Amino acid sequence: MKNYLILILLIPLFGCASQGVIVTKNNNNIEKPLYSISIPPDQGWHMRRDENDPKAALFVKNLDSVFCLMRFSTNWIIDERAKTLTAEQIADDYRNLERQDMISRGVITGKYELKDVVFGSEVIEGKKFYIMSYVILRDESVENASLYLYFPQDKNISDFVLALYSETHPRNETLTTSAKNEFTETLRSLDVRM
Repeated sequence: MKNYLILILLIPLFGCASQGVIVTKNNNNIEKPLYSISIPPDQGWHMRRDENDPKAALFVKNLDSVFCLMRFSTNWIIDERAKTLTAEQIADDYRNLERQDMISRGVITGKYELKDVVFGSEVIEGKKFYIMSYVILRDESVENASLYLYFPQDKNISDFVLALYSETHPRNETLTTSAKNEFTETLRSLDVRM
């Protein structure tokens, strides 16, 4: 079943949030072929180009020493057999593959330590999201992240939306500020076209 998904790696992204286009009321509505979202305007978010997937919507901002990231993209199912699975089965397979990929590419190679991986689900504005939360520990930083998967239907699935939120801060500091409520607000605005 491994070959039916196009895996989008959860690559930690660092950088200066001052680069990119600032999100205001004039440009906060994002339209993609499968979905649309509204980013909270005038909150310090900057829209950037995602070098790994130019079709993805990537937003970053700094809160003191915390680097916040929101990333939205679409994933397509390429194996016809997999289209017979339910949304929950695909979500479980996808999250397991992502966890294994992070272990293979990061933990085994010594790049980071992966902790507190938790699978769950959450309903936001009547939409059920399948979630994978985790923590990545590096020598100098801690990344708290959550991957949200949304399926427009429960069966006969050909594509789905991925939303990633992460907060990265220096390892020697405690996380005291967060913008996750703005990510949740963005998820509330998610409108998927079928």
